[in-house]
Amino acid sequence: MSYPENRLPAGIRGLAAFFLPIGLDETVGSASLMRRVDVKYAASEGQLAAVLQDCFGHYRVLEIDGRRVARYETEYFDTPEMGFYHEHHAGRPRRRKVRIRRYADSGDAYLEVKQRQADGRTVKARVAMMAGQQTDIVELLSGPVFQPFGPLQADRLYPGVSVSFHRMTLVDPLKMERVTIDHDVTFRLAGRALPLPGLVVAEVKQSRAGFSRFRDSMRVHGIRPGSLSKYCLGAACLHGQVKKNLFKARIRRILQLTGHETAPAIQ
Repeated sequence: MSYPENRLPAGIRGLAAFFLPIGLDETVGSASLMRRVDVKYAASEGQLAAVLQDCFGHYRVLEIDGRRVARYETEYFDTPEMGFYHEHHAGRPRRRKVRIRRYADSGDAYLEVKQRQADGRTVKARVAMMAGQQTDIVELLSGPVFQPFGPLQADRLYPGVSVSFHRMTLVDPLKMERVTIDHDVTFRLAGRALPLPGLVVAEVKQSRAGFSRFRDSMRVHGIRPGSLSKYCLGAACLHGQVKKNLFKARIRRILQLTGHETAPAIQ
């Protein structure tokens, strides 16, 4: 899938140029953060622009092959009864996601499992996928790397919601911190598309809870944490009959950030 360059939000792309770069080798070595503390936010592009300006000089921006904004495509898997979605809706301490993440610029793809632990930390494991494995995940999920996540019902999983977006990644290697800033978000399911222009989903990822310049600036600008995961947002909006009582207020707020016409209809 290709994305015209002019679809990138000019504000975020322009602000990326003001950060010193950091290479992927430095990022993997100092802040891979496969076990971490996550804090999520949803905001508008305008709100994020002010926060990013506060962060100049405190973070470096991930640069790969001269690009500071990367294209991502993610396909989520769930059981027919949407067991993973309902783990999140019920707020279970140990809740999981299974997904294939594709890096559109390089063509690399990984099968990933994420699990939120009872202590609030997030654990992630992933394996690289070959071209012929793009939809055959049963054998991979039965491998040793995913055994710590418990039974994943691999033979019952099917592809559901997918999401495409552009990402800028800020890194503070000294504090073992990364900040991912996702924008130009579009959800897809069964031929339907839900673009949310103007929405930014930001996530602070730290090896342990501690001071974060980004989180501090978000607080100063009145942006509180607590956004919905992209999977749950896409599933709640595009699966018409799925249970979403506990998500409605957050869905409405996120849609209102983009001026989306369906926001008043989320009752």
